Amino acid sequence: MLLRSSPIHTRRLRRIAQAMTALGVLILVSAIALGYGQRVQAAREREDYLQRVFFNPFGAPDLAPPFLNARSGEIVYAPGQTALAFAEGFQPHEPLFVRLYSRTRGLLDAYHTRADVRGQLAAARPLSLEEDSPIYTPAGGLWFQFEALSGYEQVFRFRLEMSQMPEATATKGVYPPAAVPGTLMAFWCSGLNPGDDAIVKITVDGDPFRSGRIKTYPVGPDGLLLGTLVVSVDDPTGEWRVVANHCQLDFPVRSTLDAIPLEPGGPHVDHTP
Repeated sequence: MLLRSSPIHTRRLRRIAQAMTALGVLILVSAIALGYGQRVQAAREREDYLQRVFFNPFGAPDLAPPFLNARSGEIVYAPGQTALAFAEGFQPHEPLFVRLYSRTRGLLDAYHTRADVRGQLAAARPLSLEEDSPIYTPAGGLWFQFEALSGYEQVFRFRLEMSQMPEATATKGVYPPAAVPGTLMAFWCSGLNPGDDAIVKITVDGDPFRSGRIKTYPVGPDGLLLGTLVVSVDDPTGEWRVVANHCQLDFPVRSTLDAIPLEPGGPHVDHTP
């Protein structure tokens, strides 16, 4: 009986060994897949964070920056205000054409420029209905067009209405709320008097810093100061503070995106009662 049953036991042992081997392989593959899945999840969380921080840091619509962007929709302006369009999603340093169109007058302005290190750029137009003004802009529908040589484009539509009463909301902010060298930033501050001169000072880690890459636009009837700042590749990294008239705006400048913490202290925007 033992001799006759040996082949059976041998087959059983072989099957057990095969099952144990398969189980070991399964455990090993599962461990590798789990580790890969965790890395993929971490990468997705990182990408989601960068999207939230750099492209949609404000969440609620009422906290959106007061200028044209991919989520703002059409904005109605009054004479004396400035239409600022902030475009994103282009290739770093990509050559671009910027055009301003009027529904009634056609092409009003056109020039070429380049995107910044993050594929961003901005265009602004102070709005005037005086026909002898160099910034004359006809009333009605208008739009900015940002077009790359690849054919990718972004269009931002807005309107200029003589009867539009601008809303004087209390707000200040900087966008994006974190930067790397070569980044274009937009900042804003409300509560000024129309026609006020912009006074902008910068410190980095508490030390005064002078930058020649600041541009501000006339304060309109809504009392809003709009400006742009380019963090040059030669500028220092650290904790930046921009004081625009009575508004204090803080944001970090890091050497790389990986150096920006995953848990920011919240959006750099403030609404006061």
